[in-house]
Amino acid sequence: MRHLSVLLFTLTLTFSGIAQGSVRRIQGESASTLPPSVTAAAFLQRNAPRFGWDARQLAAIARVPAASRNLIVFGQNIQGVPVYGHNLKVELDLLGRVTHVWGEPLKDLAIPAGTPKAPELAVLAAENTLNTVLPLDLDPPLVLLPGKPARLAYLVVAWVGLKKFHVLVDAFSMNVILIDRAWFNAQGRVYGIDPARTPDPIDVELANLTSTDALVGRAGHVWNCVTATANQGMPDPENMEVEEIPTSDASGNFLYDPVLTLDYTDFAAAVNLYHHVDRMDAHFRALGYTPPVDVTVVANVHSEAGGTKTPMDNAYYTPMQNGNDGLFVGQGTNVDLAYGGDVVMHEMTHSVVAHSAIDLGVQQADQYGINRMPLGLHEGLADYFPASLNDSPVIGAYSLEMIQPGASRDLSNNSKVCPDDMVGEEHMDGELIGALNWQVRVELGAEIADEAIFTTLTRLTAASTFRDYAETLVTTLEDMETAGDVTTNQIAAVQTVIEAKGLDICGRWIPLDEPRRVSVFGLDTLGAAMGGDCAQLRGMLDYMDVDLTTMFQYQVMVPENATSLTVSLDLTPMGGTDLQYRVYGRGGQMVQYELVNVYGGMMLPRIQTYDRAWPASPLESPLGATATELVWTINDTPPLPTGQEVYFSVTHANCPQTTLDVEATVSTDPIVDPDAGPDGDTDGDVDADTDGSTEKPPAKKDGCSCSAGSSSRPNASFFLLLAVGLFFSLRRRLR
Repeated sequence: MRHLSVLLFTLTLTFSGIAQGSVRRIQGESASTLPPSVTAAAFLQRNAPRFGWDARQLAAIARVPAASRNLIVFGQNIQGVPVYGHNLKVELDLLGRVTHVWGEPLKDLAIPAGTPKAPELAVLAAENTLNTVLPLDLDPPLVLLPGKPARLAYLVVAWVGLKKFHVLVDAFSMNVILIDRAWFNAQGRVYGIDPARTPDPIDVELANLTSTDALVGRAGHVWNCVTATANQGMPDPENMEVEEIPTSDASGNFLYDPVLTLDYTDFAAAVNLYHHVDRMDAHFRALGYTPPVDVTVVANVHSEAGGTKTPMDNAYYTPMQNGNDGLFVGQGTNVDLAYGGDVVMHEMTHSVVAHSAIDLGVQQADQYGINRMPLGLHEGLADYFPASLNDSPVIGAYSLEMIQPGASRDLSNNSKVCPDDMVGEEHMDGELIGALNWQVRVELGAEIADEAIFTTLTRLTAASTFRDYAETLVTTLEDMETAGDVTTNQIAAVQTVIEAKGLDICGRWIPLDEPRRVSVFGLDTLGAAMGGDCAQLRGMLDYMDVDLTTMFQYQVMVPENATSLTVSLDLTPMGGTDLQYRVYGRGGQMVQYELVNVYGGMMLPRIQTYDRAWPASPLESPLGATATELVWTINDTPPLPTGQEVYFSVTHANCPQTTLDVEATVSTDPIVDPDAGPDGDTDGDVDADTDGSTEKPPAKKDGCSCSAGSSSRPNASFFLLLAVGLFFSLRRRLR
């Protein structure tokens, strides 16, 4: 049947096995700059009488983004009661012109007479039918089930295990009249883990799908990136054009063959993402986690400018402006990261950590200086859970190795300890936590370890340190021992690993009961990353009067009878000797800093409370020797605090990355000359070796390696703000 008019052409189509529907092709509509939902609603309001519809029954309920069009979904309601399982769509082009109307409202519907029974009875009926127990706070809405006659029913949404059902219960008789399965058994072609460890693709059921024609499920909505503008060299997730992943056949499957070469239209990558996101989501739900927001997952992420596409050799998690969580997985130069199942599972875990314990907005400095350990916990936990679920301790065996050989992280083969191997970069530091967790898994088995580590995760606070994590883990295991799940010997074995890796002392301060070694990042690295240099960064640090602290403060127990304390600093630069640093000491409490807002909420420390400083005055030039001894005696002003802890904090503006060895010596020898050291020889407060000839241990090679950016150099103030933003970036990235 055809109907011709000036404005529209209607063609009724009938498909085998599909209910009859209508498509109206619309011509002659004007462009509009209004929101598509407003334009679509106005169109229906004007044209509903022509179509024989009642516009009062139609309301926009959703918007479906598409690469080159907008689809506004309208639901139908009768006297305010939604019509179950029925909607229509108004399609607009990118100029805001209505081009199609898909579907049409049902006619001759009426609400049955009578007073519905209590909704609690409908929940009980659904429980009896599904043989399950549903939450007590369910409040099912009334819906109108089309038919002749139409039936008023309660819609009970019920989860049974990992499957979702819509149960419609007659509002008057309380009989179950329909059970609608809200999940689909579509097939997808995926890699079990990744092409390196499981090289042959397999066809699997894509669990927990909630759509028959798109990759939408309980765990998230997967899209394909069509194009995106670049923002500071990265595709901008808030300005990204995406498209749905269509089914590959008439049966509703997603059986695309993987394409491992550069291809921005490869739908198989998105299917692989869905499978592994759903696996990780199901695992966390089994551990007791319920996602508080929806998750948007985008495959083939890249940027485009002037018609030229640029790959993204990365994957990251970020909260989005619309309140959802976003997982953005790059189509890289040599590798599509979506085929690394552990990659997206790693990013998915960041979402869980962010909502359970440590938000990405956590300040990375506190009253004691810079603190990067919360982000190290993020990375270590994000490595562990995918590794455990895959029963493989290596993260990035495919994706990271394709980007940079040797970049994968093996949780079972990691000799790093705290503080020696801490560098202030969250992925590198997080390896200590990932390795600890894997050893816990070896001791307890996967099931008990995952439960213990997830429980520990939920008990962390936003500013937790590695020591906090270790102590919380032991407390969790002790709770599980009481319940009979672990043994005393197993807890002792975990405690041994914690101590061997130095995590029992890895807090905001570390004790100087023995010599300690730490790594100190250099301004050369930050400068090179932004096309600037160390001198520019130093200038801006001075201008803003902020301090870059080392990762830890140091604690010395000074006995009551002590007469002097000597702290030895030995610095081993990794290229160059341009050093600038200051040391602050305080008795009884840690040295304290105030936090200064330097850029867009980014806080950096400024020295505030201390008893003693080297050099003594902030107007004096900072220390610059590669070896320095600081002496504090009971005859100094102020005198050395005795019978208590004394804390030291180091701030710096060193150009090269440096290994810092710190050692403390307490003396009880009498001081003969008030102006002399404890041996009677005249000593200054600072004894420095500046000739650079002292032999020192080989420098560590675990530091951050960054390539230079643009050769153009912005002015110094703008440069430091960008550099600080780079180094303390809030966006969690895989590499």
